[in-house]
Amino acid sequence: MIQCFAKQEYVSSFQAGTMPRLLSASNVHMEYGHRTRALHRHNDCCEILFVYDGASRYVVGDHVFPVRKGDLIVTNCDMLHEDILDENDTVSYYAISMDDLLLENLPKNHLIANDVCPVFPALSAEPLFDQLFQSIFEHLSENRPESQEVCHYLMMSVITQVLHMVRSSKVPRMEAGDISTLIREVKHYLDDNYMQNLSLQSISANFFISPYHLSHYFKEKTGNSPMNYVNRRRIGEAQTLLIRTKDSITDIAGHVGFSNLNNFNIQFQKQVGMSPRQYRKVYLSHPEDPD
Repeated sequence: MIQCFAKQEYVSSFQAGTMPRLLSASNVHMEYGHRTRALHRHNDCCEILFVYDGASRYVVGDHVFPVRKGDLIVTNCDMLHEDILDENDTVSYYAISMDDLLLENLPKNHLIANDVCPVFPALSAEPLFDQLFQSIFEHLSENRPESQEVCHYLMMSVITQVLHMVRSSKVPRMEAGDISTLIREVKHYLDDNYMQNLSLQSISANFFISPYHLSHYFKEKTGNSPMNYVNRRRIGEAQTLLIRTKDSITDIAGHVGFSNLNNFNIQFQKQVGMSPRQYRKVYLSHPEDPD
């Protein structure tokens, strides 16, 4: 027999008297042209993703990262993120979201500092993360009386393992992006005002440059025209509202900045590969659509 003893004292990673709270767990499978999650951010939680199959690209902030089986992805609160699938790409991952995450020297619901690379391989811990994420998702799906408590401690294990990897220098620091000050300011403006009645003319007037120059320069640096970026932001936030609220599709379209429901449906189909109604039914076991 081999017996190991636990230390009776250890230094907690969390601020005294605080404990993160698990909000959700997802099992996501995506393929090119279908069920892509558009550009979005969460202002009330932090997410950790574990890629268990396939490969794609993943946007976090101003950076685009290749991701593949065995990678972890951390998206802090308020950090823009998006899946990008190229032709023939498929990717599957587990995702957990949490609130009330308070770590020393970091803002609320931030698991890593902003200069830490948010995408990194699990390396030798890949089987452990696979088991932890799968167990969290399965327990929440089964919704047994003990599920919430079991999943809480499994989530704590995930967080602690990620923190250990970051603090032991197994996770690299971020390299500075080459995005210009102007493009960064335009993106911030669009992120804050995407729900307003925007046009290329109104955006360019706000920065005192011509619509032609803004359109070409923005697309050169980001791969998207300003208005396509606005639509991606609108559709990404609409996806969140379709999953997390019971608001009607018409109300959601207006909330994210579409004055025309038909245009919203067209843009949603183009970005996601299905209609808003289909998306809600796919991602909710028993959707209640007021439309």
